[in-house]
Amino acid sequence: MDHQFSSTVAAGCYHRDADLNSEEVTFFPGHIDKPFVHTAWFVPIGTTSFFTVLSVPSVYHLSQDPDSLECYNEWMGRLSTSESQKVNQFLQDFDAQAKNHMRLEFIDRLIYVNKCGSVLSFPANKCDHATIIPKKPSGFPRDLFVFHPLDGLV
Repeated sequence: MDHQFSSTVAAGCYHRDADLNSEEVTFFPGHIDKPFVHTAWFVPIGTTSFFTVLSVPSVYHLSQDPDSLECYNEWMGRLSTSESQKVNQFLQDFDAQAKNHMRLEFIDRLIYVNKCGSVLSFPANKCDHATIIPKKPSGFPRDLFVFHPLDGLV
């Protein structure tokens, strides 16, 4: 019998939002994780969908997921003018902050829809990331597991 030992250590954190902001769009500001947290996996487990906004170096040449963009654009199309302006201002601020945090002039913004059954993995210590939670009926909080490998690789 093969008894191999894995040196990989991982941690998980459960996030469940309070229903305090269910009647309006909620924003979680952008940030970059600590250097030892090289990867994050977002695993939504509830029925409430949300958007993760990533800022990635332009040199990565990553393409926007078309299904996520379509979902985001449909959602934006249903917002009131004032709600749409708040979202656009948040994204403008996020872009400026990301350039500062990442110390890069050329970055691309990618938006991903997160919903039950999806998994989003990204380099959390290299890419600024934020969350936009659409307004939702009371009693339907965002439920999310976030997994991070803690294996010391940077």
